[in-house]
Amino acid sequence: MTKSTQAEGERESRSSEIRALQVEKKVFLQLVSLLPLLFLAITPAHALNPSRSISQLAHTTWKLDGFGSMPSPIAQTTDGFMWFGTQFGLLRFDGVSFVPQTDINAKLPSSVVLSLAAAKDGSLWIRTDRGLSRWVNNKVTNYPDVTGWVLAILEDHDGKIWFTTNDVANDHASAFCLVVDQGTRCYGKADGILMQDADTLAEDADGNLWSSNLTTVVQWKPGLYKTYKPKASKSKGLIQGVNAIAPVSAELLWVGIGEAGPGLGLQQIDQGKWKPFVTSDFDSSTLPVGSLLLDHEGVLWVGTESTGLYRISGHQVDRFRSADGLSNDNVHKIYQDREGNLWITSAEGVDCFHELPVATFLGPEGPGLHEADGILSSRDGTLWVSRPGSLGGIREDKLFSIRTGKGLPGKQVTSVFEDHNGRLWVGIDRALSIYQNGVFTGSRGQTDVRWDSLSGSPKMLRTIYGSR
Repeated sequence: MTKSTQAEGERESRSSEIRALQVEKKVFLQLVSLLPLLFLAITPAHALNPSRSISQLAHTTWKLDGFGSMPSPIAQTTDGFMWFGTQFGLLRFDGVSFVPQTDINAKLPSSVVLSLAAAKDGSLWIRTDRGLSRWVNNKVTNYPDVTGWVLAILEDHDGKIWFTTNDVANDHASAFCLVVDQGTRCYGKADGILMQDADTLAEDADGNLWSSNLTTVVQWKPGLYKTYKPKASKSKGLIQGVNAIAPVSAELLWVGIGEAGPGLGLQQIDQGKWKPFVTSDFDSSTLPVGSLLLDHEGVLWVGTESTGLYRISGHQVDRFRSADGLSNDNVHKIYQDREGNLWITSAEGVDCFHELPVATFLGPEGPGLHEADGILSSRDGTLWVSRPGSLGGIREDKLFSIRTGKGLPGKQVTSVFEDHNGRLWVGIDRALSIYQNGVFTGSRGQTDVRWDSLSGSPKMLRTIYGSR
């Protein structure tokens, strides 16, 4: 072999090694770029436990620009990415950061994104203030031939894309439009739809479409058209009307109105009749509602325009606001992803809530649980906490507290012990009492000893530690 042939062979070998390294580097970088997505994909799906308070959920907040007075929609595409609409275009959350989608935004008719709908085929439908667009496989398709303003977008249970329009040139007449192939089929006045400014769109389990405007809620499908007007809208002009709807069934609908007051706020249409949701300490008509969501468990989440986030589960109402860590009390949109996480957009950013395997009891969830002097797990599953002023407990995620003057025969609980009969021996002030069946008995009287610790076997209280 000549020297030139040998040198040429060595150069070819080095070139092959370089090409192999370049391929390995490219594959490595692609895998690294997919790590956030893989993280989202392998996150186990957990429903949000309604028996726990909102503050017991894991909560993350991001303060971001672009989330001002305009609504900020949310959607999750089939690849697991979360999408957010802002007045400056689309953002995509990849599990780590919110990334402006410059290439997509440049192809949209406007940067002001008002609605999003993620479809089963992997596409993302986008409503801007200048029309309807569809993104799929890195391609944007605009629909310039739609008559009027596009107001709301929905994918129904069959995977069909619906949207509502507002024809400004025709007395703001609205139509329900269906995307068909590369075109659309709209149902309007000629089909019996006598509605203006159809701002919302939702579907019930029977396939009926629901929509609303300032003063009216409509239920529609071909051959059916019903209207429902809140009582308050008949007696006064509403500045802020129906902002959100959430169908429970064909006969029951939650309605969110942007003004609070009798007949306003959060209402229900139950078999054609309007009514508020009222408990002993809550009246839904007091909420200025901006958004609604029925989660995977059928629990209602309510975003208000000034008082934060509410959750209604059965007859239990919980609240989370900026004082608790919410990015802002003006909640724009609420969305639950496939993994069960709850996403919120507000006037100042994004919040995310998800379930934790371990519940935390703090603040209002744990009266009597701070400054604990002793903790005992009894055989019936109750966790007992002794502290100054109360004997607290947690049973089946429910909290209770026996306080001084309200069942506790003293001021300071210093220790607690369970014997074989399930009785609790409790050191209170400088006395030793037995707690059984909800009653303190058998006080051993006042001594000059404070009962700091009680211990032993289940059959015998062996050791009492005290201090003077």
